[in-house]
Amino acid sequence: MGYFIDKSVYLKRMLAFSENRELYVFDNITLTSWVTNELGWAYLLLFFSNVNFNHEWFLKSISFFIVFVNLFFVVTRINKINIFILFIISLLFINPIFVDFSMSQIRSAFCLSIFLVFLMLYESNKKIISLFFLSVVPIIHTIGIVLISFYFLYLLLKRFSLNMLQSEYFPVVLGLLFSFLMFIGWHYVLSSLGDRRAEYSDMSSSLKYMIFWWFLLFSFVLLKIKCVESYIFLGMLLLSIAVFNTLFSLYSSRFIALGFVFIMPIFFMIRKPMYFYTIVLAYMSFTLVQWFFWFELQELI
Repeated sequence: MGYFIDKSVYLKRMLAFSENRELYVFDNITLTSWVTNELGWAYLLLFFSNVNFNHEWFLKSISFFIVFVNLFFVVTRINKINIFILFIISLLFINPIFVDFSMSQIRSAFCLSIFLVFLMLYESNKKIISLFFLSVVPIIHTIGIVLISFYFLYLLLKRFSLNMLQSEYFPVVLGLLFSFLMFIGWHYVLSSLGDRRAEYSDMSSSLKYMIFWWFLLFSFVLLKIKCVESYIFLGMLLLSIAVFNTLFSLYSSRFIALGFVFIMPIFFMIRKPMYFYTIVLAYMSFTLVQWFFWFELQELI
């Protein structure tokens, strides 16, 4: 449990709720407060805190859902699936970023997973039922608003400006613009909404930590990866934001974690075996280094 600090916090919170339901009573609930206070997650915790269901198993069930949905999403984005490809996908997912995301940062990972369910349903022409999942996304975590906004931007571009999506540079430039806007205005947006994260301290990632992701982004650009599908657009955009956030001392690793499920299938867009294996081997090497430092960090906690 020591490895997953956020999960420990949720367990303590659920224990407190089970002893005193009044800890999670909100007055004057509005549509905005459902999002800024993430009341969907709040009431989900409250409900499972007060039913005869083990708190640990509840959070493990959420993590299982996260892993299953993310893996299913990646597998279904790849045209030709065989045992070797499944093996490569498994290796790609054995990464401390994804492990920590699905086992510790459960709320944002759960939000992303619900968004993925929406995405798969919507793009399978099951639009009515997909709207239910869409409505849940922002009340689990406010990052859902960002995901939804990016996706609907993709839909608008696909309908009215397809040429932009055909440019490998467009999501990179858009990521730089979004990162810059975060730098100059994110605090004010959160403050105006009454969001508590406006007061959070800087949580930027170092350039050394992000160097592989810089390499990956520019590899995708040089290989002329086109945003022909929504997951490619989202992956390239979130990766670009994460990379450029390092220039503005903003939070990068969260965007890597959010973009992870969209970035992984882009690997399989690389047609030339030499380039594919070079990037995969570079990723594996970087992952090994990450695991080393991840375990080192846990020893200090």
